[in-house]
Amino acid sequence: MSYFHRHGDDVVLELPVSLADAALGAKIDVPTLRGKARVTIPPGTQSGENLRLRGQGLPSLENRQVGNLIVHVVVETPRKLTSEMRQLLEALKKAESAATQPQTRGLLEKIKTYFS
Repeated sequence: MSYFHRHGDDVVLELPVSLADAALGAKIDVPTLRGKARVTIPPGTQSGENLRLRGQGLPSLENRQVGNLIVHVVVETPRKLTSEMRQLLEALKKAESAATQPQTRGLLEKIKTYFS
């Protein structure tokens, strides 16, 4: 599987991150065309969000500018849980509310409106 894709002068990197790193935030070293760079994953980052590292892409053939590295975040859901992980996720599930899940709340409100 290729983690890099070209999009014009930009290079797109598919970056798998853990559920914990996406929720809590993290600093992760990522490969670039010029070595490594550190990217900050802000707390609450959603799967599919893009982070931009300016000037880390390809040189333009039309001008002297350099494209960007677009870090496409892919949040990984654990497939196998230890008993401790299961307990922690169950506690998190109980603590979740509509305020902490705005997209879910918005979808449920739209569905209610549709059927009303």
